[in-house]
Amino acid sequence: MTLDLQTIGFAAVAATLSVLIIVPLTTVVPFQIREEWRREQAESADALSQPLHPEEFEISVRWKTAIAASGAGTGLVAAAAHGFSTAAAALGLYFLGLVLLAAINLKHSLLPDKIVQMLLWAGLLNSTLSGHGSEHIYGAAVGYTAPFFLLLVGKAATGKELIGYGDLKAFAMAGAWLGLSSLPFVFGAFVAGIVLTLVGAAVFRRVAGWIPTGPAHLFASLAYATSERIF
Repeated sequence: MTLDLQTIGFAAVAATLSVLIIVPLTTVVPFQIREEWRREQAESADALSQPLHPEEFEISVRWKTAIAASGAGTGLVAAAAHGFSTAAAALGLYFLGLVLLAAINLKHSLLPDKIVQMLLWAGLLNSTLSGHGSEHIYGAAVGYTAPFFLLLVGKAATGKELIGYGDLKAFAMAGAWLGLSSLPFVFGAFVAGIVLTLVGAAVFRRVAGWIPTGPAHLFASLAYATSERIF
């Protein structure tokens, strides 16, 4: 990848958007979701008498730096895949959405529907405007249904759901943006991303009772975009 001034500028814009938009949303969205859940599940007025504290959802400078760096990296991949173009800008916004999902997932174990669904429909609209609507509509459909059938098989065999429904929606989102033909690669890269996540958790001794899948979804889409540029 040639790091010309346009590509570097694209990455700088992505990093700036990460700081100005993604970082605040990483705090605001989980807070709103927790507040909605609290109100839905509250059994008495006493439960609502103890409000959530926004400062509990704040992220550290280290997290903000990591988000900015991730945004810059996704900008580089988008620019490398499509050059300095509207297609690169659209793909870059999708990647920034994935950075937001990954950050929230790591901190709060969530893949918020309000973000996933917005990105899914944006991907379908973008593909329709570019004249490749059917490929990406099929991608969204297969992105959800293929792992859904695997989920059913796994549940029948083990009694457990080995993947969450939020992940199914995230695969549909990837299919909407990257197309039907991308899905075999995306599924494989997702599995590789999960393995890398587990290795990283073991190395840094951050093993928890759940596996964060947001970073694996980000990795899968970035890996596919990078492979398209290479191959």
